[in-house]
Amino acid sequence: MSVLLLLDSRYHHSLVLLLPALEHGLRRVFACVNHCPHRVLTAESTALYTTFDEILSPTLHDHLSPNRLHHEIGPAKLECLLDLLVQPEGPRLRDRISHGEVDFYSLSKPLANHVVSLCALFCAHYSLDPTLTSEPPIAKCLAVEKSYRPLFHPASLLKREVLYYTADSIV
Repeated sequence: MSVLLLLDSRYHHSLVLLLPALEHGLRRVFACVNHCPHRVLTAESTALYTTFDEILSPTLHDHLSPNRLHHEIGPAKLECLLDLLVQPEGPRLRDRISHGEVDFYSLSKPLANHVVSLCALFCAHYSLDPTLTSEPPIAKCLAVEKSYRPLFHPASLLKREVLYYTADSIV
């Protein structure tokens, strides 16, 4: 349904449907690879809800144990997720949408395509059908994934700023 909404240029509706599914899927993988099945819980007043901040954190809640999700999904998908959902200078889609901080009609097609493509990569990664990765749309997403560079990581922002001021001083 999310893809149909995307094709109909209803980007905000597409993202509103897709982000909770992405979060739930990642929460399940996080709980599985970190051997903490109780962390798949949905929002309950008596339990800590596992959010993207925790799912994507380098360590588990004890701040000592490494988060095995990083190894499971690989650096490119991790950086993309951090860019979209966690980095302070990034769009922080999940929290801004869920807290009403975003004008739905300002959500762009490239941003929605980015999220749909990322979800397609996860679907292909965990699919029982090994031929799925050879489908042209998935193969294109895999090629883009290999060249992904973080956009909103502080080091990336600093690099852009240095290049901007360096180029400006040369002219």
